Amino acid sequence: MDDDELLDRLERLATSLGYEIRYEAAGGRSGKCVLQGRKVMIVDSTQSLRGKVDALAIMLAAEDLESIYLPPALRLLLDTYAPPPEK
Repeated sequence: MDDDELLDRLERLATSLGYEIRYEAAGGRSGKCVLQGRKVMIVDSTQSLRGKVDALAIMLAAEDLESIYLPPALRLLLDTYAPPPEK
């Protein structure tokens, strides 16, 4: 799966989880928050394609995705950024 397809899949996943994705010049930063009751992910628009993929993957890896089918390449990417399990 190339980076264009990964970005598309990550965007669709975020949308299915109720997030609005905004691409804005953000000084190299990306993050998620709740604005006026809406879940929002902000991705720095000046990042490279791979940077945008990584930013979304980092944010989505913190979500509970166990019950959602994801293609193996996407699951592998998200597992790379998943927080360590709690003990």
